[in-house]
Amino acid sequence: MPFLKKTSPNYYVDFWVGQKGTPNAIHVNKSTGQKDLQAAVEVEERLRTEAEETYFRLQGGYSDPSSLNYSEALEFVFRDRWSNNSDGAKPYAQCLKIMELYGDRPISDFSGDPGTILIRQIRQGLTGADNGKGRTIGEATVDRYMAALSTLLCHVRDEYPMRSLDVPKIRKYNTTRVRTHILSTTEEAELFKHLNAKFPEFTDLFKVLLDTGMRLSEALNVTYARHINLKKSFIMLTPDICKTSKVRSFPLSQRALNILKKRAHGNAVKPFNWTPTRCDQVFRQVRILMGLIENQDFTPHMLRHSCTTRLLERGVPKHIVQTWLGHSDATMTNRYFKQTTIGMEIGVKILDLLNAGDEYCSITEFSNGAINGNDTE
Repeated sequence: MPFLKKTSPNYYVDFWVGQKGTPNAIHVNKSTGQKDLQAAVEVEERLRTEAEETYFRLQGGYSDPSSLNYSEALEFVFRDRWSNNSDGAKPYAQCLKIMELYGDRPISDFSGDPGTILIRQIRQGLTGADNGKGRTIGEATVDRYMAALSTLLCHVRDEYPMRSLDVPKIRKYNTTRVRTHILSTTEEAELFKHLNAKFPEFTDLFKVLLDTGMRLSEALNVTYARHINLKKSFIMLTPDICKTSKVRSFPLSQRALNILKKRAHGNAVKPFNWTPTRCDQVFRQVRILMGLIENQDFTPHMLRHSCTTRLLERGVPKHIVQTWLGHSDATMTNRYFKQTTIGMEIGVKILDLLNAGDEYCSITEFSNGAINGNDTE
């Protein structure tokens, strides 16, 4: 895993590509020449990419899937993707378990029709197997194993690159259900009313989640020194606390900025110091007070969904929302876009005006209140 450290005045990188001490392993230990953290992270990524390309070239490359074993692919994906992910240990352990059960074989075994058969055997073999803790592996857990395996194979195909690897479609037992609950303005008022009354210390956290779209794990790990820029009013999430392995930055609303400034006085390192479990417990108790105990979608993560939908409903372009929220591809953003008909309703009003003879109406005029002065929420 690469390291990015602060010296005076610049950041420097110190990492290995390949196992330290082995032939062709590359050690990168140099200054980025950058005082700004975001610029230093970009230099780090470039240096890492260059070093890995050199390393794999020295190793002879892996244009043929038969030349790469599963264990080598797993270590590559861990270094390149999961080591920079706060949850990366889970898919790594799941893929390691698959190798323990089915052996270290050429990655080509997972390609094409033979790969489809092998993957089906792995899925069936994992179902009902002992998880090592005296319990059997259920279908939902098997789906997570298979998702990790799919990520490994697709990452090898796309990032090695190994275009000849024909990754089969991996079928799941359970179709992923999209959590669709979006916080209404009425629910927002009630939520924060109960929080203020019973858990006032948590109010700031959930307001920041709603205004930034951060995941709970991200918000609980941001620090003032590394991630929060109060002067310029933005947050930069680094790979060590993100679900994805990419840096992302986004601006702060005035409400979120005021909260983080206020909390900096008593929390010099981190604005929020609770565990995810404690936050979930608080949210569940508030859900009970609101009479929503049966609504399993009413969770802290719902605040991220609500932020996404609000941005889309107000006309923020999808590609900007995708970057802001850190969605790996546009498909994730489109899920939220499909949940709202606001854009369609605007379109119908514009067509009605055109049919009435107004040739100059536009979506800009509508959003500015020229067509009707009502809020679109």
